[in-house]
Order: sequence, then C-alpha cells, then structure tokens
Amino acid sequence: PNDIEEATRLAEKVEGLSIILAHVVPVDWPRYADRLKDHRNIFLEPCTSLQQYDRLRKLLDLVGPERVLLGTDSTLLNPAWMLGAFASARLTQAESKLVYRENALRVFGERLL
Repeated sequence: PNDIEEATRLAEKVEGLSIILAHVVPVDWPRYADRLKDHRNIFLEPCTSLQQYDRLRKLLDLVGPERVLLGTDSTLLNPAWMLGAFASARLTQAESKLVYRENALRVFGERLL
C-alpha cells in the first residue's frame, strides 16, 4: 500500500536508479501523479487482467506518456490483451513511441538493443 512512498524515497537515495511500479491500478493513479512530478526515474506499468474502456487514456493524461511502460504479463496473459488496451487509448504517434519503445530504452538502456 505504500509503494509510491517507498519508490520516491528510494529514488531520492539512489541517483540514476530506474524504478518500475508494475500492475498499477486505477484507484492509485491520482496518488502516483502527484508524487511522480519530482521523480523522472519512476515508471508505471499498468498491465492487469481487468480493463475498463479508456482507463489507459486516463492514466496517460494523468501522469504523462513519458512515465508509462508497456507490460504484457506474458505468458500469463496474451500480449494482445495489453496491446488492445493501449490501442483503445488512442495513443498519438509520439505517445506510442514513448510507451512502446523510448521509455523502455531509458529504463533498460542498451541491454534492449
């Protein structure tokens, strides 16, 4: 329940550490948005088995696409599940580039290349 508090505390202590909060749920999004503004190295991954129409659009608008990572929970879920959820969020081309590629490169660097 204190994931964002712990993540921000860790982000302040360890410079350059990328932190991913996985499986974030909608009830917590306003709390994340408020705390993320000062921590560019904390990312949210919103893969869950429960989806609501437009929930990812709301997350992107709330925290910004530069804080969101695509996660699929493969092999538990078919990757098409989250790709469809992001497609329903009507990402712009710039948002798609961030969520599907650039944010992961910021987190994992050359290990992905």
